[in-house]
Amino acid sequence: NYINSTFEEIESSLSATLSKLTDYSLQFIGYKNIKNELIAKQYNHDTSSGSVISFFDSILTSSDFIESIEFILSDGDKYSASKDNIKLSLTDKSFFENLSSRYFRMTYLVDNDNTYYAFAKQIYSYDRNYIFGSIVFYVNESFFKTFTTSTSPSDVLFFISENDKIISHPDISYLGAKLYLPKDFMGYGDEPAANSNYTYATHTINNRSLENQLQITCILSNNAVLSTMNKVILFLILLLFFTTAIAVIIAVLLSRGLTYRISNLQNKMKDYVLDHDNFNEIVPSNEIGILETNFNNMAHEITALVNNLKEEKEKQVEYEITALQSQINPHFIYNVLDSISWKAKQNSQYELDDMIVTLAKFFRIGLHRGESIINIYDEIEHVKSYLKIEKIRFPELFEVSYDIDNEILKYKTVKIILQPVVENAIKHAFCDLEQKPGHIKIKGYLSGTDIFFEVYDDGCGMDFDNIPYTKSKGYGIINVNKRIQLRYGSSYGITYSPNPESKGTKATIKIKADLN
Repeated sequence: NYINSTFEEIESSLSATLSKLTDYSLQFIGYKNIKNELIAKQYNHDTSSGSVISFFDSILTSSDFIESIEFILSDGDKYSASKDNIKLSLTDKSFFENLSSRYFRMTYLVDNDNTYYAFAKQIYSYDRNYIFGSIVFYVNESFFKTFTTSTSPSDVLFFISENDKIISHPDISYLGAKLYLPKDFMGYGDEPAANSNYTYATHTINNRSLENQLQITCILSNNAVLSTMNKVILFLILLLFFTTAIAVIIAVLLSRGLTYRISNLQNKMKDYVLDHDNFNEIVPSNEIGILETNFNNMAHEITALVNNLKEEKEKQVEYEITALQSQINPHFIYNVLDSISWKAKQNSQYELDDMIVTLAKFFRIGLHRGESIINIYDEIEHVKSYLKIEKIRFPELFEVSYDIDNEILKYKTVKIILQPVVENAIKHAFCDLEQKPGHIKIKGYLSGTDIFFEVYDDGCGMDFDNIPYTKSKGYGIINVNKRIQLRYGSSYGITYSPNPESKGTKATIKIKADLN
């Protein structure tokens, strides 16, 4: 691969050089002033050669590999220009015989121990069907050494001509010599051959711009190759060792950083267990930021739950005290009400007796031995008792009707949820009513897995920006809404909306259909 790639590089460089020389020769005959000078010279007119020399100078200035340019007219006269006043000229007349205008012919010459390569071709005018002469480009041999000189003294790469005549070699003394190789060096075509010390290979260059068929020959020292390979292997081993060492150092640093953050998280967890009231949030890091953020959120949630639990315990103590008091007070109240009812009957005050009996029933259902869950049947009876008492108090204020589905009476409910809503309707709906009595309708029905109570009034309506359960003055409604949501969840509770049948209000109570 190394030999073949070198051959390809040399052939590519030579092709690029020939391409530039071809362009220069086309530009030469393409300039009108130059052509006019050559035509004038053809007819022996006395004229200047300024355009030709000026063109040559421009090429020498822009090119880094051309040392001299010469144009030889058909009559033998010459135009020439060179760098550093170098005087180069081919004296072998046979070289110029049968030159072509289609491709270059290549040869070499030595001047003051310096080797130059001459590339020559005819300059032909197609419009005049006339050969003006021959142009010769002289290239310094050092230009080709950049491709043929190897990095090792025992690794030699050089050019030979088609007739095995050496024209390029790192050692100038070999120029012009015939190439001789022992038989054991001979390969087959472009395939490399090798013995114990050297590898030999050739490559033929066929370029359409060059008349010569050049052949590149490579003699490569096996020791040099092995030495280079050993250096490469040693470099790869050192690179592998260095890379491994860096990888280990990076891994150690990363693992230390990661374990430090994990240890920090573990310590924060321990501190939180010991004292969650003085918890300081962890600043999330890149590697375990999600874990640290989740821990912060969990810690806040646990703290909130602990605080809620404390509040619930405090409320439970209050409820227990209230329940204890309610177990004592109802017996006294019931006894007093029974006594008043008996006295009313003795005095034939039956309306008063009915009111007292209804009030006693209202208290019995409301207190219900301190329990918070009752049957819907009892809840309906409770609100009926309340409305009966209110009806006795305000006989002309309102009328009431019921539309209760019997199917829901067997279900359980949080107690005293209808009475505060009905009380709110009586208190606010009919206070400014001009035409009395008003009307209250209580409806109850089952829908899917939920039970709905709807309380309608045809009163003066409501400002829905001041809904009772959102203001401090509606404490009873707030309490009912909170108790329902604590029991069934946030999707349940009380909602208010306009009464679709009048300008009054509709209150909807949603609870879960629960038999337990």
